[in-house]
Amino acid sequence: MESVPQSADLTVSTFHSFCLTFLEENRLDSGINFSSGIISRANQLVWGLKNIDSFGFEHIEVGNNAVDVIEAIIDGISTFRDELISPDELAEYLKEKQQCELSAEESAYLEKLSDLLKVYREYERFKREEMLLDYDDMIHETCRLFERKPLILQRYKERYTHILVDEFQDTNYAQLQLVKMLVGDHLCVVGDDDQTIYRFRGAYLTNMQDFMQHFRDAQEILLTHNYRSTRTILTLALALMHHAPNRREKRLLTENPPGDPVHVVQCENETTEASYVVGEIERLLGTPFISRTEKVERPYTYKDFAIICRRRSDGAKFYQLLRNRGIPAEFVGEMEFFSAPVIRDLLAYLKIINNPITAGIPLNRVMKISGIPETEVQKINAVARRSTFGDPYNDGVFEAMRNVDSLAPHYSIEIKEILGTLDSLIMDKDRGPLTTLVHHLMMHATDLYARALEDETGQEILLLNQFLTITREYEEITKDATVDSFLTYLRFLSGFSIEVGETDVADSVKVLTVHKSKGKEFPVVFVVDLALNRFPLRYQSKEFYVPNDLSKGMKTGDDEKALFEQEERRLLYVAMTRAEDHLYLTRAKWYGNNKNPTKHSKFLDELPLEDTSLIEQIDVPAVISTPTLRGENPMVQYQHSIQYQAKRAIHQLHLQTALQHIVTLEKLRLLSEGKNLSLFDRDAFLTFTENDAEIEALMQGHTPSLVGEAHTFSASGLGTYERCPLKYKFQYVILIPSIPRTFFDLGSSVHTVIEHLSKKQKEGIPPTKEKALALLDSAWSTAAYESKSHEVKDRATAEALLDTYLAWQAANRNRILEAEKRFQITLGGRTIRGVIDRIEETPEGDIVVIDFKTGSKPGTLSKNTIKEDMQMNLYSLAIRDLYRKLPIRASLYYLSPNKTFDYIPTAETIGAFEERVVNLINAVCAEEFFPTPDFQTCKWCEYKDFCGESD
Repeated sequence: MESVPQSADLTVSTFHSFCLTFLEENRLDSGINFSSGIISRANQLVWGLKNIDSFGFEHIEVGNNAVDVIEAIIDGISTFRDELISPDELAEYLKEKQQCELSAEESAYLEKLSDLLKVYREYERFKREEMLLDYDDMIHETCRLFERKPLILQRYKERYTHILVDEFQDTNYAQLQLVKMLVGDHLCVVGDDDQTIYRFRGAYLTNMQDFMQHFRDAQEILLTHNYRSTRTILTLALALMHHAPNRREKRLLTENPPGDPVHVVQCENETTEASYVVGEIERLLGTPFISRTEKVERPYTYKDFAIICRRRSDGAKFYQLLRNRGIPAEFVGEMEFFSAPVIRDLLAYLKIINNPITAGIPLNRVMKISGIPETEVQKINAVARRSTFGDPYNDGVFEAMRNVDSLAPHYSIEIKEILGTLDSLIMDKDRGPLTTLVHHLMMHATDLYARALEDETGQEILLLNQFLTITREYEEITKDATVDSFLTYLRFLSGFSIEVGETDVADSVKVLTVHKSKGKEFPVVFVVDLALNRFPLRYQSKEFYVPNDLSKGMKTGDDEKALFEQEERRLLYVAMTRAEDHLYLTRAKWYGNNKNPTKHSKFLDELPLEDTSLIEQIDVPAVISTPTLRGENPMVQYQHSIQYQAKRAIHQLHLQTALQHIVTLEKLRLLSEGKNLSLFDRDAFLTFTENDAEIEALMQGHTPSLVGEAHTFSASGLGTYERCPLKYKFQYVILIPSIPRTFFDLGSSVHTVIEHLSKKQKEGIPPTKEKALALLDSAWSTAAYESKSHEVKDRATAEALLDTYLAWQAANRNRILEAEKRFQITLGGRTIRGVIDRIEETPEGDIVVIDFKTGSKPGTLSKNTIKEDMQMNLYSLAIRDLYRKLPIRASLYYLSPNKTFDYIPTAETIGAFEERVVNLINAVCAEEFFPTPDFQTCKWCEYKDFCGESD
């Protein structure tokens, strides 16, 4: 390239940008309309999810796995398109295979392919009708145009006489075909087949062999010098790759010094592993070393360290500990986009704008981030609950907030300002483009963007920018986009991972996946979690792949599992060779709550662990465990500056200064609304209700109480408190309205049917299948189902549960005494209320309690743990109050899989339980509402959009 004159027209681009430019330059010849824009992967996935019922699957089962099904199919379609296989070619292949003798496994896979073909055809039709283009189309249409228009191809060959392809090992079959078409006499490709790590994105494993076979006169030049890593690191990395089957051996050399041995570290548990890694960073930080890239001696800084993990989720423990220790860190890669606090805040506003009368949880979140005390929010929620009891279409919170003068007079100004903002946004929601509304919401109507500017990691700005991009992409492909339709789109999209770009924090520790580390280098690297099923990951077969007899590319001859393991080995090789001077390979012996220790990674066995010149093995025992302000114009910049200064003044208790800034901000608000400063009335603005009584109470040690004397308890509530006290606070104390879910509808419908059948049987009318189905029809609701196939599956489940109940009841010799019996008992001076599904009397005159369960049995429930069950013990206490004796047994009956767990209460077990409940009640009354965050529990919690702990 250095020999080419500087005046030469040099084009540097990705495959996709090159093809898009080509198609735009040849619009008339391509016949492609670009007016509707490019459909992103997110849009592809949501399109599939929204239309899943229309595809008519015959062999793919769809239940609550719809997200996984669509993601697998969309990725599968892309796999076929990477090899330039059209829907017609796939259809012809399937037709030919019908005439062949196939194994059961082959037949099953071809049946799934026939379902994929239905989606493939529908997707192509959708793009044509909506005049959309996706990223695969850019390359496909370019290849097609070159094939159809040889004169155009010749023109581009003459334009690009010299072509260089970098990272060639990561190209797919379609990209290689494009290169073959376009190349003239001068082609150079640069690649390393040891670094082929993008097979999941369609990288063509045999592209090197294909290239050499196609270009038989090509000259191969081996780049044998490594300029990055020490001799020790390079030796170990090559020792790992020596175990790769059918690999062409490469003799890599380095003139770098041997360096320190690689540390292979076994830690007792995950906490210890995170503590060890962060501790090593702290130990090395500030110590001198010779920077190989800068060729000078300098101290280690944060940017010199990288923690590389196989999956992004594995990096969370390291990132969190770094942040806790005050170490700047950047967490790179796919993330739970919709779980980020700033995105939850933004979604809360959008949900309120869309329909404020059913936005109880979003309104609670907005009041929370606006600083409204929980005691005041509790009053609003209590009035809302009373005023709209039984109304499924209005939770009453928005209306109750309008009565703030009587409900929370000391915070009436703040809540009225919140309502003013919301009212303005509600009025504007249909007045202009959706993207304009979201931009206004982020930038002007709220402080979301201004607060994000203060985030030193830069992550919140990236998240908000990505949200705006998602909004724009949605609006580009949606006619008459509304807030309501956009929220539906986001609900579908929330099931998928969203890629967010990298922040630009110059001096920070990087926590990143192997894929994100590609092309980077760091003086010190920690490759973590080298344990069984963590690195390498557990093999899971791809749902869809191109059969060998349909594939257009060269075949490897290896099965999928072998190819998977080979790529995992290459991933570790890439991770290891990111290190310049120091490399640590770490793992934990115990992960999570595993009952057995986790074996180390099989790849560690491929390293010469006993060679002390190369490796030092370490066992670590368990451990105890002013922002840059940006704006659109000088006025916005000035406003952000004053807001920041006001907050600083408040934090420092410079309250006169803070008040002065607040007055300035009010004047700026008037100006932004086009009003004259002469309208500003200082006295009126500074007139508000003072709350000296609250201050005096606090000085005397009296804090406002959330749990009043009238607060009552229940079995489900106490059980919730044991699992997560903070959730108990949200649900039973602050009274934040919850959102009904599909599985509640199924369970409540079946319970309703059993209740009616039980009451009729008590009156002497025996239950029948016909009566059960009629009752189910009257109790069933389709409102919670977005997928017809999901509803059909749940309906079949419900009918099967009722069949199980009827068979069980036919064999039951007991007499029904009560169905849905309400009770009230007193413990610890507090009232506990509840409802017992069924109370029965045995032929011998003993009492039996039955509680019917329609869901899955918890993994912790067994014949040994049933005696700790909250419901069974409370029901036994209620029976003692009602009948003056304990039940002979209290049973949890799981209709699926038709299994009963019996609890035999005794005076000793009930006595111990009473003490346990009194302790729980006392903890609630003392307002001990600490969180117990857990990934799976928080993921499905109805309050995750409100709770800061799950963030």
